[in-house]
Amino acid sequence: MELYVTTSNLYNNGIYKGKWVGITRFTSQKEFMKHCREIFKDEDTYPEPLFLCSIGIPNEYVFLTKIREDFFKKYKKLLKNREQIIKII
Repeated sequence: MELYVTTSNLYNNGIYKGKWVGITRFTSQKEFMKHCREIFKDEDTYPEPLFLCSIGIPNEYVFLTKIREDFFKKYKKLLKNREQIIKII
């Protein structure tokens, strides 16, 4: 599960520079957004992350400038259920 991250400043100035970021290692939207801002910390202005494309994440969880907080909760729950199923098998 990945998002292509750039910033609104770069995008609005026609600079198509960004990075694919895997989101499964983050436990909250706050942690993920902090990481995205760190990627672009050298920008002159406050880096506002912008998500242009996603892989493996349902569309209802991804917006142009944020990810729904409940995505991280549901993903953790899914992993926990998966681990329980593996133990049974």
